[in-house]
Amino acid sequence: QNYFVTRMSELPYRLVSIDSPIVPILIGDEDAADALARSLGEAGIHVDAVRFPAVALRKARLRIQLNAGHTKQDLDLLIDTLRRIKSAANR
Repeated sequence: QNYFVTRMSELPYRLVSIDSPIVPILIGDEDAADALARSLGEAGIHVDAVRFPAVALRKARLRIQLNAGHTKQDLDLLIDTLRRIKSAANR
């Protein structure tokens, strides 16, 4: 978990909580959260988008669930994919 949180600090995403193995990434817009979850899925990474009414309107997030089976390579793949998606969106 510490490795993931440290690596995520390199990216322009806000982590909602870092106190448990569930580390939500705040996206805000519901459609953007769905699209990001879909893009991650296309890269072979399963991440759920959590949106209204499960969270407040415009507080949509990605629900990252870390476990002992995740390797640094798994986490690097997620983080590098998030970076790539963000870079492509900013072009």
